[in-house]
Amino acid sequence: MKVWIFLFSMLAGVVGIVPKEETKPLLRVLPAYRAEECQAWAIRPFTCLRCLEKGMRYAQMIRWDEERPLRVHGCFSEEGGFVPEGQN
Repeated sequence: MKVWIFLFSMLAGVVGIVPKEETKPLLRVLPAYRAEECQAWAIRPFTCLRCLEKGMRYAQMIRWDEERPLRVHGCFSEEGGFVPEGQN
């Protein structure tokens, strides 16, 4: 009986009967407080400079899909949280 339960659970995972676990996105906030640090740390220095002008810090939200990580660039503040680029 235990063998059948094991085989069913393995088959259900392969076929897709059991939903896949979703991972939470990773929020990476870079330690940039001056314009020179944007050039050293940021993947998108212009976004980083815009964040500094608003009193915020440059950040990336990273989500994983089936093939690769998807990065969303934006700004972060303790009060407002993460704001994607283009919405700030």
